[in-house]
Amino acid sequence: MERDSDETTLATPFGEVDPGPPKALVQSTDANPHAIPREQILAHLEFERRIAQSSQLSLFRRNPSTWEILLLIALLNGDSDDGMYAIIEKVSTKYVGSSAMLKFLRERREDGSLEFEEHVKRNKWRIRLSKPLLAELRSVLAQSDHI
Repeated sequence: MERDSDETTLATPFGEVDPGPPKALVQSTDANPHAIPREQILAHLEFERRIAQSSQLSLFRRNPSTWEILLLIALLNGDSDDGMYAIIEKVSTKYVGSSAMLKFLRERREDGSLEFEEHVKRNKWRIRLSKPLLAELRSVLAQSDHI
């Protein structure tokens, strides 16, 4: 079996070289409608690896709830009347409880990842991503816009 020299190969647990799926499956899933296109999987792997290389983003990626709240805060961009408690309530993954999420947000405030805009009522404090964190998130999402 001949392979192009630019194909990605993976070693099997038995030390053999697996050339991956045939090009026909990579380009089309008509042969197996349940197959996931290789490019799609590789794009997701690259996305995860970029996040892992970022010390700030990887803190948020540790569980689905903290990643979701990062994205919610970025989406709201401090332009909402929602305070930190309302944002916590918007998290639908519920991987961690509200008190753990509150502690996580306070820790991110202390390390400078998040900025809090004070309000007379503490529950109305607005949250923004720090400029470096926002720039990093923009960069990773822009490079992965094909996912």
